Amino acid sequence: MNSGNSGRRFELPEDLREEWMRIESRMQKLVYIPRFLVTSSRQIARLEEGATGEALPGVVLSSLCENIRRSGTYQAALYFSAAQLYPSKLEASSELRIRNMLRWFTPLEIISIMLMVYFNRYLSMRCPEDTWSRINPQLRRDMALGRKVGLAWDGISPGQGMLIAGMRRIAQGFLILANKKGDIPTRLINSGLSDSDYSDPDKERSICGYSHLAVAAYITQQCGLGVAMTSTLATEKIAANSSRDTEKGWHEARRILEQIKLGIPSDTVARESFLTEAEGRKTLDEYYNKLIGSNDVFSWINSEKEDVQRITDHTIVDISSAK
Repeated sequence: MNSGNSGRRFELPEDLREEWMRIESRMQKLVYIPRFLVTSSRQIARLEEGATGEALPGVVLSSLCENIRRSGTYQAALYFSAAQLYPSKLEASSELRIRNMLRWFTPLEIISIMLMVYFNRYLSMRCPEDTWSRINPQLRRDMALGRKVGLAWDGISPGQGMLIAGMRRIAQGFLILANKKGDIPTRLINSGLSDSDYSDPDKERSICGYSHLAVAAYITQQCGLGVAMTSTLATEKIAANSSRDTEKGWHEARRILEQIKLGIPSDTVARESFLTEAEGRKTLDEYYNKLIGSNDVFSWINSEKEDVQRITDHTIVDISSAK
């Protein structure tokens, strides 16, 4: 999972410098990330590849537990994501504790859940009507597909797939939020921003001066998710076998996601990848075809504090009153 983050700084590509300056100017006051999420992201980005939930640093575990206890939204998201992603662990437990549940997930899975639930709520409250609501279903489908891609190839983790997929859709929301006056949101939506396929960065630049990919790289950097993920999103086109060793999982996650969403069969994608296939690759195409028409996949991303009332099969014993 690391990363190659230790001792490295993100080197801004020369052809991105002017665009990055425009993004910084527009996004600095819009992109607010709670300190506990930034601190947790930085710690998790430093963990070794293949780290399990047991490797979560104690300070991160304690911080996440405390913030989840304070938030009914996070409590519901944690429970219902566990029900979907780790049902056997949930079924085997009668009483639940937040600390133990967090360890069921990989570190990148749990930080992707925390970040995407936060950003989804943030954007749904601020974007113009009928904009983010059209992107949200694509966010949920893409994150589900990203996780499946992470299970289909060794060298990509489920959390990497979820973060790469999710951050691109979050960036699209901020693209609208930063340009919400006038007809720019409508033009962005009409240019394909809410389509199943990713929108064309050049079209986005022609409308507002920067692309969702560059915005995604900027937000990733602000989150503290590491150089490897940031540089992967800052690169305009990802070619097979083009990345340094520390970035290969991130690069392949993005490249494979893009190809699957273009309708390229996964066996064709597999032949072009240097990564070893895992068992999940055999069912990837069928899974994606089902996702296309699904409206309730990863619905826990839309959790609200009232949803804790729907937790009826288990008791989370360390929950205080939800805000």
